[in-house]
Amino acid sequence: MLFSHPHEDNCKFVELISQWILHDWGDEECVKTLKNCRKALPENGRAMVVECLLPAIPEQTAQARAVLQIDLDMMGAAWEERSDPRRSSKENQLQSTQEHAC
Repeated sequence: MLFSHPHEDNCKFVELISQWILHDWGDEECVKTLKNCRKALPENGRAMVVECLLPAIPEQTAQARAVLQIDLDMMGAAWEERSDPRRSSKENQLQSTQEHAC
């Protein structure tokens, strides 16, 4: 997690990788972290964010079911999926998604 950024004047190339990290944080923490990543990167640097994406209606594959299970685990642990003004429609989508994935 990068809450402050290093100042490396002699740095030629930097690559920051976030794998399965941001999905567990609130929107404000994600924005703060990504802004600090941007400050830390030189002109030719890169930031990569690796996350699973859940489509509205998942495919009927083992990989899609694994992504759905990860998403359901995260929602179950915190009982909400970050701050989302569409919460009631998301709950409806969750019910629909469970029916499609079963």
